[in-house]
Amino acid sequence: MDIIFRLRAVIWMLILALWLSLVFEFLRTDLATPAPAIHWLPPALQARRELEPAPPPLPSAELPMREEAPGTEALQHASQAAASPETPSGLPKGFVVSRTEHFIIYHDPGEPTLERFSAFLEELHQSMMLDLMHFSPWARSQSIVIYFFPDQDAYRRYTKRPAWSGGSSSVQKRTVFIYKSRDLRGILAHELCHIYFDGFFGKGEALPLWLSEGMATLLQVDRGLAAPGWLKSNLDNLADGGGFELSQFVDIKDTSNSRDDVVRLWYAQAYSLTRFLLRSQRGNQFYRFCRYLKEGEDLVRAMYLAYGMPFNKLSSLEFVWRYDLKTRKLTASAPARNFEGE
Repeated sequence: MDIIFRLRAVIWMLILALWLSLVFEFLRTDLATPAPAIHWLPPALQARRELEPAPPPLPSAELPMREEAPGTEALQHASQAAASPETPSGLPKGFVVSRTEHFIIYHDPGEPTLERFSAFLEELHQSMMLDLMHFSPWARSQSIVIYFFPDQDAYRRYTKRPAWSGGSSSVQKRTVFIYKSRDLRGILAHELCHIYFDGFFGKGEALPLWLSEGMATLLQVDRGLAAPGWLKSNLDNLADGGGFELSQFVDIKDTSNSRDDVVRLWYAQAYSLTRFLLRSQRGNQFYRFCRYLKEGEDLVRAMYLAYGMPFNKLSSLEFVWRYDLKTRKLTASAPARNFEGE
């Protein structure tokens, strides 16, 4: 009996020693702070090509790829560096008002597509609420205002927006300015998402820029069924190991001095990471994650409180997210993506 007791003690001591060595290795790795890096190309190709130096600053911090990426103007809502334009006051000359269950629409009196546009708005609202109703309970009883212009010239005369602008919005006033175009569906989904989702966080800095733009692009793709043409190639780059390291990515608050290709890559990563957090969740983990951010928790703490282990550090999130990028095993039941050209 004494021998058996001693054997048990030895076995437990070995187990304890092994556990302590694993904990030490885990902490040693976690505390290491390598310089942030970004893999612009897949690692196998990176050594063969040097990046060009960034050119002079782009003209706006909102997004310099308007023709290819409609609906991404809302960088103004979350970026400290991009001031929101003044919301115009008064109705455009000759406009009349129509109402649906969830929208107040200002438009030309003879607008021939109004009935179809109104039906589309309600359809889009119902689809977006599948993801966003917890973030905007007010949407059940309060309306969003839509200014629906017949063309870009009328839109620009009223809003004073630049030529590349496909639409704009005011989160605080719950108002969207839009005109008829082939990109209307995607722009509306993107801008409405900023109102439904960004408004949940209030006026502070609780909402990270990547989460704001990632969610808006996600809803543009999954609910608006209008993926930007540049998205698929950048997602392929991410799946091959390209993109920003998360430690650097989550700290980006302004893209005004970046090249177009860098901004596209950043948007693709924001979309992909947000999609992973939302589509791989169990229960209401994503909502809890956002609520903790709103309450002032830092990103890693909010993630751990909402999702639990192993998401107690950014490196763990990056490992699991990149694994899912290649396999789709964790987000297999998510809505199908609608990439142009597929």
